[in-house]
Amino acid sequence: MLGYLDDLVLVPLGLWLAIRMIPSQVMDTHRAAAEAAARRPVSMIAAGAVILIWLAVIIAGGMLLARHARLG
Repeated sequence: MLGYLDDLVLVPLGLWLAIRMIPSQVMDTHRAAAEAAARRPVSMIAAGAVILIWLAVIIAGGMLLARHARLG
């Protein structure tokens, strides 16, 4: 219980302190870079390829687990 309260108080305070310690020029520069990166075009073909690869890995892993469960 004490660990959760510790996380509830110390983590937000630590983040707040870390953000306050960053110089405003650095923060402005990186905010502009993040905004520019958010406006870049998105490749739906690449996203689909990544999803298909993950599905193939999940299916292959499931098949291996099923085979192992039958043999063991």
